[in-house]
Amino acid sequence: MGRLPPMLLRAPVRVRSSAGRPWGTAFGYPRPDAYNTSDPTVHSSRDAQQWRLWFVTCAHVVDAIEASSGTDQRVSVEVNETSGGLTKIAYPIGHFWTRHREWVDRCWRLGPIATRDYTVDDAAVDVAVTTAPTHYDHWDDLAWGVFPPSTHITKARMNSETPLGPPVSEGDRLFVLGFPVGFYEDAMNWPTVRHGMVAQLQPYLAGEARTFLIDGSVFGGNSGGPVVTSPTRQLETPSLIGMVSGCRLDPSTQQNADLGIVVPLDTINETIEMALSDSPHVSRLPGSG
Repeated sequence: MGRLPPMLLRAPVRVRSSAGRPWGTAFGYPRPDAYNTSDPTVHSSRDAQQWRLWFVTCAHVVDAIEASSGTDQRVSVEVNETSGGLTKIAYPIGHFWTRHREWVDRCWRLGPIATRDYTVDDAAVDVAVTTAPTHYDHWDDLAWGVFPPSTHITKARMNSETPLGPPVSEGDRLFVLGFPVGFYEDAMNWPTVRHGMVAQLQPYLAGEARTFLIDGSVFGGNSGGPVVTSPTRQLETPSLIGMVSGCRLDPSTQQNADLGIVVPLDTINETIEMALSDSPHVSRLPGSG
């Protein structure tokens, strides 16, 4: 089984309330597009391709924090810093998250998420995105990692055949990165890495489902964590295929059935497009949509 490069271990970040309570996981997601180069969230890779850096997590993580009791309900993410010792920087994100419209509509109909049970159907649109706050003075000192755009595996790429077969299929090994049950080390935020495999993908590829399943244990705190393939002959480097939203429950016991629900990158990209079109704080070149 392949290994993950240390850089990718720096991509997941812990999501917590500004008061310090852990709620889940987010990760750095660079997305290419024709952006305004004066925007501080825009970067250029070595091949001069422009991309904007986003934080991605589950909508139910953000909603749960903002619906929590107490005086401090702002969402923060913790990023490791290397200068001045190994420490963590907490960014209060506030109310600049864009949720998937269908998720917002469903929550409005069914009531606040904090007072209802999370359902499998919610996973299809369980995405929240925000631009990374790169105004931090010592941004270059952060121990930061991202999943390069070349490693992003969308539905179209999953459906493309290679001489060795499809790039992703049932039985392929993968990694789940995140902070289950809020676990983290005191000095720095290093995610827990667990392995699993693709359990059910064909309904998603056929357009019969908007999520797919992995065989592996996920727990509270894994929500919003990236799902990454193990290197194969078809995919020589670890590749990002989605984000953990929740788990299937055994209907007879209501216990974790060790089947994780994964939101694909296509839904994440849909949500980012909504942020670009709807959010005045995100700049974009005219006509680049």
